[in-house]
Amino acid sequence: MLGCSGGGTPVTPDMTEPVQPPADKSAAMENHHIWGVYDITFNQPSGAFKFAPSNQSMMHVGVNDLAGGAPVGNFIAIDFREIDKQKRVLSFDLTLTNPFPNISARDVRGIISGDHPGYYLLNADGAVEIFNDTPTTFVAFTRDEPNRVFGGGASFTERCELHFPPGADFSTLQLVIDASYPGNCLEPYGFSEFSLEDDTIKVGVLDWQDDVESVSILASVLGADEDIALQHDEIDGTWYATLSERPAVDTGLLMPSSSENSGIRMNTWPISSRILHQPHMR
Repeated sequence: MLGCSGGGTPVTPDMTEPVQPPADKSAAMENHHIWGVYDITFNQPSGAFKFAPSNQSMMHVGVNDLAGGAPVGNFIAIDFREIDKQKRVLSFDLTLTNPFPNISARDVRGIISGDHPGYYLLNADGAVEIFNDTPTTFVAFTRDEPNRVFGGGASFTERCELHFPPGADFSTLQLVIDASYPGNCLEPYGFSEFSLEDDTIKVGVLDWQDDVESVSILASVLGADEDIALQHDEIDGTWYATLSERPAVDTGLLMPSSSENSGIRMNTWPISSRILHQPHMR
């Protein structure tokens, strides 16, 4: 069994099968490639992580549909940092190495989920709906690189702040490594310029193709009868809506957005009024 402890020993992904996304997502995932799907367990007393290629995933783990040379040996490592049991936050560093020395991927994401909605990343760059219609939080790599290029053989590290539910045993976590190739992702890739002034909410949606077609706030998070569609400001490019009442402090505003060329929806997560006044999200 391949595994990794708190020391950060890397493992090599299984490269034997091509990616098989769900049928209803195949077109949207045309330029998405899965570098790996892993089942992860965390041992609290020892601070050790163990993980292995998932045997129950809906897709095969592999990226040999990316021609460009044999994969490098060291691919992924997880380093434990700390656990705050009172706030229920597990902190760790996730390090990825591009497994192909001759291929530069883009918009590489570490998508992390569990079997309970209480598992989510507090410092998420967003929540993407790739494998089903459930938003799943992720951290984005190479945010400071031009076009978010992840060069062949290069390594990057991101800190993950994972919120966990009461009584969590950390035996049902799953990590999906998603990369776009040959170009950037077709769906929105991030958010900026959040504000909530009086009863008006405003958000900037980042999209490589500049073809965002819709942004909304889910009715379920506002207790409304239907989703609230945001309007596009043609002058500054942001999206805005006037709310009937200001959200409560702990209300998460899950805001899905979509583009003309992609069936994948990107979501803000978690956005609460505690961070809406910040000019940028991570």
